[in-house]
Amino acid sequence: MKKMVFGLSLALAALGFLVSPAFAADPQRPGAQELNAADRSFVASLASRAPKAPEAPRKRPPAGWEKALCGATAACGGGVTVSCTSNSSVTSCSAADRNCAAGEQGHVTCAGVTTWCPGTCPCSSTVSCGNGTSVTCSGNSCSTANRNCAAGEQGHVTCDGVTTTCSNACPPCSVTAFCGSGTPVSCSGNTCSGADQYCNGWEDGHVTCDGVTTTCSNTCGCPLDWCTGEQDCAQQCGSCPYRYTCNELNCTDNCSCDFRFCEIQ
Repeated sequence: MKKMVFGLSLALAALGFLVSPAFAADPQRPGAQELNAADRSFVASLASRAPKAPEAPRKRPPAGWEKALCGATAACGGGVTVSCTSNSSVTSCSAADRNCAAGEQGHVTCAGVTTWCPGTCPCSSTVSCGNGTSVTCSGNSCSTANRNCAAGEQGHVTCDGVTTTCSNACPPCSVTAFCGSGTPVSCSGNTCSGADQYCNGWEDGHVTCDGVTTTCSNTCGCPLDWCTGEQDCAQQCGSCPYRYTCNELNCTDNCSCDFRFCEIQ
């Protein structure tokens, strides 16, 4: 730096000597002469000899990256990072910075090998316990089990190995009835009973808890227009006697004409 200042000082001093005193005192004075081409060339040569300021050193890549085809670095927070390199291909490296709000712990992957940021993201879990109540916990590892009294599950959350269970216990009993192709029905209470759907036995399928019965929505039984074809049967047989029957088990009807005793018109 001192050499640079010294060089510039020499250039300015030479310029001062070359300018006439009259010109230096009053540059606007008529008749003042400008530097000729030789003088300007001399001054420029002095300025070019001044040493240049040293360039700032360039940042070197992390150790081991010089020969790798690709590399990746992820920020883990608090100034901590994780890095990796790969020689498989230029596209075999990827990274994701830590973002616990989005569930991202932070990691790098090179050639299919993943390195995670230290320390898992915190988590939280909540389970509804019915009657407007719930249980919640938070930690580094979380799991839940939703309340399902029909399956004997009271409902609970577990965080870092500590389990919190819904305070309102399931009733003493519960029952579920299967409804064929429909949705099962369930209930729970102090007294329970139920029956699966069995249409051949005229059972629609139902559950009863504490005297309240819930029936399958897709009930058994024949369609509303079943067994209503007797008039059509009579017209079909005309003047002949007929016999019209209905089968409640498979919801079918039958019409038969006795042509032996038809009235002759």
